[in-house]
Amino acid sequence: MVLAFCTACEKSAGGFVMAGRLPRGGKPPEQLRRRNAPEAWTVLPADGSTAAAPDWPIGVPSADESKLWVRLWATPISAWWRDQRIEPHIVATYVRLALEKPSHASVLSLARELGLTPASLQRMRLVVEHPEPKSTTAKPAADPYAHKRGRQKP
Repeated sequence: MVLAFCTACEKSAGGFVMAGRLPRGGKPPEQLRRRNAPEAWTVLPADGSTAAAPDWPIGVPSADESKLWVRLWATPISAWWRDQRIEPHIVATYVRLALEKPSHASVLSLARELGLTPASLQRMRLVVEHPEPKSTTAKPAADPYAHKRGRQKP
């Protein structure tokens, strides 16, 4: 049996390499650096927006629309909406559609565009801050099984 080799191939230490392709080891380390800096993430306040919800822009809201409207404007993403000057009309459209036709495809699409899903937050490079827990110098709880072991913890 005779094996034929491509004339564009070269013999290297790792085997045959196609012309114009890098060896299996990949790029040299000096070429692995990114030429563009990674995008910065925007940190959203954990307690949400401190400003009051804007007025409902589409006629008169129902009771359910008012509740969802106020709840959405208290979320962390609402601070970003204000910063980016997202029109309240767009959020109101989402609220109305979410309550009237929750299974409609446009509801999910608007939720993604407004940053209401975890995946959309990641795509938009948004992260909710997690404040450090307040340190308490409380005494550790007594061991409830110390009497069975015959000793007490100090």
